[in-house]
Formats: sequence, C-alpha cells, structure tokens
Amino acid sequence: MKTAICILLALPVVAVAASDKSAPNLHVAVFDFQTDGNLDAQLGVPNAGKVIANILASDLSTLSPVTVVDRGAVQQQLDSRRFDLFKSMSPVDAKGLGRSLDATTLVNGRVFIAGDGIVIAARVVSTETGQTLGAMVKSDGTTPVVDLLSNLSMQIGRTALVQLGAEAPSWGSAMIVGSGKHGSFISHDEVACVMAIDGQAVPDEVVQWEHKRSILPGIHQVFVRYYDGTVTAGYNFILQARPGASYEVRYERQSQLNPILWIQDQGTQQPVTIKVEARVDVPRPTAPTASEWAFGHLLPPYPNPNSVTTPLPKRTK
Repeated sequence: MKTAICILLALPVVAVAASDKSAPNLHVAVFDFQTDGNLDAQLGVPNAGKVIANILASDLSTLSPVTVVDRGAVQQQLDSRRFDLFKSMSPVDAKGLGRSLDATTLVNGRVFIAGDGIVIAARVVSTETGQTLGAMVKSDGTTPVVDLLSNLSMQIGRTALVQLGAEAPSWGSAMIVGSGKHGSFISHDEVACVMAIDGQAVPDEVVQWEHKRSILPGIHQVFVRYYDGTVTAGYNFILQARPGASYEVRYERQSQLNPILWIQDQGTQQPVTIKVEARVDVPRPTAPTASEWAFGHLLPPYPNPNSVTTPLPKRTK
C-alpha cells in the first residue's frame, strides 16, 4: 500500500459545548495499539499500531470535554515503567500510571485482520478504580479506517465519561459544502466542491456543489475540485472535523492564474486548512482496492496543515 492519507499529531484541542455545566476532568492517555506480527506487511504500513493510536488521539481531542495527554509523554512513561498494557492491570498500577501522566483514563488495544475487513479493539481503563471496559469497531472491507476510528473515539469518550459517573454528550457529525456562483447562457458555473472524502468519490460533485455532505468527527482526507467550464484543478486536504461544525470549500481566482483553494469554518469564517494554489487538470482519484479500503491509506505522521508556513508556489501566467 502506497500513499494517500497523512496523520496529524500536533492538532489544536477544539472545545465543543458540553451538556453539563461542570464538565468532568477527563484526561485520556492513548498508548500504541498491538498488532499481529505480520499485520504491517499485510497492510503495507510500518508501525500500524502507532499510526492507529495517533489518529485515535487526534480524534478524541475534538470531543469535548476530552483532553488528550501528550503522546510523547505517554510513551516515555510506558518505557520507563516497563508495563505490559496487554495484561490485566491492577487498580494500584492503573492509579500509579494515571497519576504520573495526570490521566483519568488509559486506552490501548489491538488491531487485526478478520476476513476481508479489519478489527480495532480498545481497552478503556479507569485510573481511579482500575475498571476495564471494552470498545470495538469492525470494517466490512469497504469502510475507511478513519471512519472506524471516528466511531471508536466516540465509544471510548462515552465509556470514559460513564466511568467517571458523568453523562456523555451527543457528538454529531460535521457538515461540508462547496461554494461558487451560477453562470449565464454565455458562461459556465464557477465552483469549488468536494470531489471525494477519504477516497470515496462524490457523485455529480460539480452539479451538486451546494449539497451538504456529512463527516464524522476526526481526521479526514477531503479532495477538493475547482471547475469553471474550462479549467479543472484539485487538491487533497487533511481536515480535522469538529462535532457539529459546518465547513465550506472556498476559492479565489484571478484571470489566467491558477485557483487558490482552502476549507473554511462557516461559523468563525476562518480557514481550517492552508490556502494552496491548486494544480490544474488534476485527475479524479482512482478507486482503491478492497485491501486499501480496509486500512484507509495510512501513512506515518504528517505536520499539522494549520501550522504550515511554506509559501505558495509561484503562479503560472
């Protein structure tokens, strides 16, 4: 399996209004997931268990009132204490590890292939009581792993809140829509629209650019297309979707210059991705194989697009 989606580690923790006036102090530490010996080779992804944990930690960070403990500190503590997290942990050990990390909840798990799909099973351990509860997601061979992890993160968040005796809020999907302007009898529509989400093509994307698409909370790959009847350009963005947020694909175009594309939060009117000068005549993404769908095209960590300061390439006249 080669390239496609990139994993963000340094993402801002976004707060969403909690249902309770006094949100519980929920700090979650996510450890690398265990994988079968040949899983990396089967999936073509090195350190698959670490990649899974990175995405899961970023997804959890979007769910208020969850706070995610720094992954570097988590691994450092694990290495120094020589814990085997895949064996039963006593309440004393759970409390000690939680205290050292300032964590109320410890999360680890296992990833394995089952038939044509993938199973991701998590253990949610309370550092107050040592209670361990499980959460699991399984693909059908066509579901991107990013969607599996979005669902798993919400399961873990609800479980951890229940362990604290708190009521879990309802984390709804985000929405994304295109932007553009309608043409006349002598000109085409000019649009910037969602062409594919996590590799799954959006049908009739140019015609239906005003149609809102739902996205589960967490990290997603959003392929954006610009079209004005003569020029086609596109770019693959990494978006960290917040629960209940509304996003819009935006564009800027000057005569004979390549279009600038970005994704914007409709509520704050602020960009949530970098602004890029899109390549012209980018082809539609090819359909992935069933095995590629099972894992979702994962790669090792990638820098946060919100912090990238690389200047835009020179415009071509």
